[in-house]
Amino acid sequence: TDPSAAIQGSAKAWSAGLSALLTLVVAGIWVGGQIAASKVDPASLALIVLLAGIAVVLHIIALILLLVVSSGIPQTLSTTKLRRSDGSVRNYREAVRKRHATMIRSAAVLGIVGLVPMLIALGLWILAPGPEPKVSVDIKDKPAACGEITTVSDSSITVASGGKETSIPLSDIVEISAVSECE
Repeated sequence: TDPSAAIQGSAKAWSAGLSALLTLVVAGIWVGGQIAASKVDPASLALIVLLAGIAVVLHIIALILLLVVSSGIPQTLSTTKLRRSDGSVRNYREAVRKRHATMIRSAAVLGIVGLVPMLIALGLWILAPGPEPKVSVDIKDKPAACGEITTVSDSSITVASGGKETSIPLSDIVEISAVSECE
């Protein structure tokens, strides 16, 4: 059997696997993107995006290497290429085969290493805390306060929104309800 064909077959198999993985990642981000992102706190989301970006870049580099290998050994040779391989076609083809085998190993390592930040990002996405819950507090004879409850005492609660804290006596509260966003 031709070693070049085996190398090309290996490159195509790795390429198909990495392409499928990259497609799943992109599809997952596309489908779950904004809705899922809104359920994760901003610091965790930034880390998730960074890790996923690193994984995607590593996989794209691996795919490029595999595409080069799957194109095969050039059939036309220049005298410059022959001189670099001790002047024989056989030596040139063997050097290209070795380079392609190294590229496949490099692509495999990049693909596997790229899984690490992707799996960490996935774990963070699943385990990351969500944003602080918000409440709307209806107050007697005043406009409602909306934001995060920062403190609770025997006589009042404090609601923070946009860097401003509002202390509300418990006796003035008509109703407290959980909201996803403040208006």
